[in-house]
Amino acid sequence: MKLFSFALLFSLLIGRNLPFDQLIFFGLGPWDLVASFFGIILFAKGVSIKGLSKRVTYLTILFLIVGMVGIVANVRFGFALTDVFEVLRVLYGLVLIRVGAYCAHYLSETNIKNAIFFSGALVFYFAYTNPMNPDVLGFVQIWNPNVIGNMLIFHTLLLLIISKKKLDILTTMYCVILLFFAFFTYSKATWILIVLIIPYLVLNQSLKVKYGLLGLLFLVS
Repeated sequence: MKLFSFALLFSLLIGRNLPFDQLIFFGLGPWDLVASFFGIILFAKGVSIKGLSKRVTYLTILFLIVGMVGIVANVRFGFALTDVFEVLRVLYGLVLIRVGAYCAHYLSETNIKNAIFFSGALVFYFAYTNPMNPDVLGFVQIWNPNVIGNMLIFHTLLLLIISKKKLDILTTMYCVILLFFAFFTYSKATWILIVLIIPYLVLNQSLKVKYGLLGLLFLVS
């Protein structure tokens, strides 16, 4: 089950962020379908989402009802099957929470971090090797730069969230590499987020690492 959990988590972290349209069906990738079926099985067994309040459940149901009413009311102006899938995304979100809790139960913190880092690195590799434009004033414009930049920032934040107050070397290394990749998206929004994250990375290091960073900065300057 550990291998299945890692593979599922790794694939879900990739999501739809690959430049291969043939993998996507009605906005869902094959791993999304696996997660959906698996999540439904977990719910069918009576396994609930820990910490999910009744208020959230009621609001979710209300959202679905309002969304469906909106679709029916606008049928005369045009209707697409994807509209239904958009409304059902909130249910898929609940399923993902349950599947994520399942994966966290079977995987160690290190394996979760490995899944987060390597999924982000893989996405960047395919985005860079399948550019939208291979030469923009001497720079490579990667595939879907803003989306990939946001994804890499999201993965970095995930690493920080599941880590302890003082970051270990592995987490720091993973975060720095992902931010390095994110820089080459040349997305201004991503650059702003990088600037905001870096101070947190520095401040949450051990005293030794902080002195080492200061020494390195002094040598470089």
